[in-house]
Amino acid sequence: MTEKYFSMREEPVTYGTEATNATTHPPKFFKLINETLVPTREDFFVDTTQYWSVGEKAEGFFRMSGDVDILVDPVIFPYVLVLGLGDPSLANGASGSVQQGSTTAYKHTFRFGHKEVYTQNGTGLKSFTCRVGEGVEKDRTIYGGFIRGMTFEAVSRERVTCTLDVIGNGHEKLETANSTPYADTDIANGYALYTQPYYTFNSASVMTVGSNDRLAAAPKIESFRLTLERGLDADFYPLGSRYLGDILLSGMASITGSMDFAFESQDEHERFLSAVSSYETGNQASFATVLTFHGGTAGNGAYYYDMTFTLPKTYYTTSTPSVSARDRIVQRVDFKAAYDLTTNCAAQIDVTNIATSYV
Repeated sequence: MTEKYFSMREEPVTYGTEATNATTHPPKFFKLINETLVPTREDFFVDTTQYWSVGEKAEGFFRMSGDVDILVDPVIFPYVLVLGLGDPSLANGASGSVQQGSTTAYKHTFRFGHKEVYTQNGTGLKSFTCRVGEGVEKDRTIYGGFIRGMTFEAVSRERVTCTLDVIGNGHEKLETANSTPYADTDIANGYALYTQPYYTFNSASVMTVGSNDRLAAAPKIESFRLTLERGLDADFYPLGSRYLGDILLSGMASITGSMDFAFESQDEHERFLSAVSSYETGNQASFATVLTFHGGTAGNGAYYYDMTFTLPKTYYTTSTPSVSARDRIVQRVDFKAAYDLTTNCAAQIDVTNIATSYV
């Protein structure tokens, strides 16, 4: 029986070439919600009323891009962060995988918005081969994958999801379908991968905006969306190649998002104007935003399978507490995050699980 799934596997040696060592670079399989990975081919056609003597078409080049929606969990999902943000690291450059006490739990710190580097088989951003199971005949293998952006969504009464903006080098192959994608284990770390549940809106245990608790105190938060984006040159096609030549970072990185609040208090609109308890537009001071998803116990029961998003310097850009007849008012604020010198990043994601490292 064929399965519907999405998998990613680092390309450690050559861009566009799948890893061959199943022990050091095994594929990781993700529960697929939606995918729109669309291949296109841009051939050359004669654009006149006269035909060419040897035919009217010449082969051009291939492109691949689209979105993939997957669930967020504390065990499988961190491999997306390894590929899309680089290996865990602390602000001082030390390893970001730290054992918690003397337990089997480890805390892994991923950072975005500093000096990003893409290197083959390095600690920075990584390319990967991805595979899509469609539940039909054969699975689609897509080479030269790279994450241009990721959007996290935690919305009331919904699962926590992440939408990956993926680009490929254009090379695709149909291969024998994988009928047991979720039977694998993490060989390097020696534990079963697919045992922890994914997060839902009810997993939120901490949500502070400028140190104000927005889970318990008005205005209470109803949704949180965060988008991490980076620039990439998607037009690097060397002479003689039908596929994208390599990953070349180009342009800026940005962190944007939005939050929805039940408009029972004007505190967050005041913060947009300038600061809480300030009632007029003025210069807005930055504030920290922290959201933690709480999972099951880990590390001999002393710790938990948690994931924390921290934006050290957040700024509101819009606030819309709009009135519509006698309907309940929901205030939406859009925000941007800026680089913070202390944490050496603009966004930080901390994951606690029992993986010892991601190197």
